[in-house]
Amino acid sequence: MRRDCHMRQVPSPDVTEPDTAQVTSSLGVSAFPDRVRPVSSRPGNRSIPEKEEGTHGPTQVFLKEMGKVPLLTREEEVALAKQIEAGKAELRRAVYGLPLVFDRLESLRVALQRREISVSAVVNLEHGSENVEAAEQAQENARNLTLSGLSAIRRASKSLRTYYLEQCAKPAGASRVLKSVESAQQRIVDRVLALHLTDEYQGQLVSEVRTLANDFRSGSREAIGASRDRVKHIERNALFMPVSLFLEHVERIERAERTIEDGKTRLIQANLRLVASVAKHYMGRGLQFLDLVQEGNIGLMKAVDKFEYQRGYKFSTYATWWIRQRMTRAIADQASTIRVPVHMHESVQKLRRASARLVQRYGRPPTVWELAGHVELSEARTREMMEYLKEPVSLETPVGEHEDTRLGDLLEDRTVPPPYAAALRSDTRRQVDKVLGVLTPKEEYIIKKRFGIGFVKGHTLEEISEDFGVTRERIRQIEASALRKLRQPQCLEMLKELAEMN
Repeated sequence: MRRDCHMRQVPSPDVTEPDTAQVTSSLGVSAFPDRVRPVSSRPGNRSIPEKEEGTHGPTQVFLKEMGKVPLLTREEEVALAKQIEAGKAELRRAVYGLPLVFDRLESLRVALQRREISVSAVVNLEHGSENVEAAEQAQENARNLTLSGLSAIRRASKSLRTYYLEQCAKPAGASRVLKSVESAQQRIVDRVLALHLTDEYQGQLVSEVRTLANDFRSGSREAIGASRDRVKHIERNALFMPVSLFLEHVERIERAERTIEDGKTRLIQANLRLVASVAKHYMGRGLQFLDLVQEGNIGLMKAVDKFEYQRGYKFSTYATWWIRQRMTRAIADQASTIRVPVHMHESVQKLRRASARLVQRYGRPPTVWELAGHVELSEARTREMMEYLKEPVSLETPVGEHEDTRLGDLLEDRTVPPPYAAALRSDTRRQVDKVLGVLTPKEEYIIKKRFGIGFVKGHTLEEISEDFGVTRERIRQIEASALRKLRQPQCLEMLKELAEMN
């Protein structure tokens, strides 16, 4: 089946094969040491394996055990990669060789047709263009081709099942029909493999098959019932093969999984020292050595899943990129209290190294202009990046001789007025009330509202007149009378003191 967008088997970590995170459990050494030191909150802290731990510290034990594993030759790497590849191929054929899987493929066809799932979620795609429109068109083409393939599989499997049931209905037909069905079954499997379904989807099928097999093996009455007739019914309408043959397929799946697990285990085990070697280059960036090793081991597992020996390069060359990628991302995400974006991390590291060199050269911290010239960036960009170099300080940091005070207790809260301002405001309010005390209550209210004293804003004569139900002119007269009273010598003296106080 030809495709406008190329589809190919892309090795990736998934649940269809033994999870590589479980592979290390069978290693002679642990890919994830039991003890991991706390992550330093200071990026400049040298995170090296301390010698004072002694010869039995976790770092020394890990490195010692790791060194006992011999390195692989190029030929041995290729042999293990071929073993993993063969195991994956056998696993796929064993899974898709089960007739009951065709029901799941029909459910997949319906979901794709209704656009309930994306084709990229179940089919391995390789787009040749980064253009958004071209990628969308390629994905649509892949969807149509996948639907066409699933429809053909549905028709073929339906015909095969009909033939199987007809033959089984005849006396002694079940045993006779198995050989004639097998070749037709393999042709359908070839069509399924041509769809390039993802390993994640394959993993879901393996999980369902394993659950059903466990029920049969345990003799679960809920799964197969107590009668022989019930077993025959399951064979003809669910498994479409004898239970014994179904269990043989399951054993075939399990053998393929063990083959994959063994190959991954040996490939990972032989390259653990590569992780330690790469981790040494990233010490002093905020993560402890064992934390770096842990992240690097995850990258190593990813490399095992993605390795393509056909390209001709050594596994260590390919794995180094994945290990570094995992370590640099972990440093960016975990090393600083304030996360530095991944795309900025290398630039910040370059700026930090440039700053250290200039300090050695001039004997003082460099200026922004000097740094900008050294790293060939604009001053504005350099100033922005320098913000990432600042180390945060916890507000809970103890200070003082007895460390009974926290740093946060000594910082000014700028959202709260200072004490002197609150005292001044209180005195001003008291002085204003004293001056306005010479007026009648009505005059005091009108003056306060007219000039916004105690109100959000000042008001017009028209607005105040509505409060009293009188004319605007009458309010103006009362205001004029009140202002004359406030111009008396004793009031002017108090107002003068108020002005000097403010």
